Amino acid sequence: MEIFTYIIIGLLLLVIVLLIWQLKRGSSIFSPLDGKLDVLKTLQERTENSVRDEIAKFRAEYQNQSREQREELAGSLKGFGDSVEQKMENVRLVVDGKLKQIQE
Repeated sequence: MEIFTYIIIGLLLLVIVLLIWQLKRGSSIFSPLDGKLDVLKTLQERTENSVRDEIAKFRAEYQNQSREQREELAGSLKGFGDSVEQKMENVRLVVDGKLKQIQE
């Protein structure tokens, strides 16, 4: 049993030495992941920029539609006001005519 303990301790020391050597060598265990993380980061930035551009485009379209609707409403109200004004002028002329007839 004592020999197995020495073998296990020796193997653990060997693993620790190999890990220290690997870390000092400079190559990381995670280096393949670093490349993938960089790719994910660029994809996220690209998606973020795309979403930002789409939102800006939607905002501009919405502003244009709102402006066009306001202009259309203003034109309709002006037409309605002109029509009411014309009808009131006609009513005034009729009332003036009737008033003159009554005065004569």
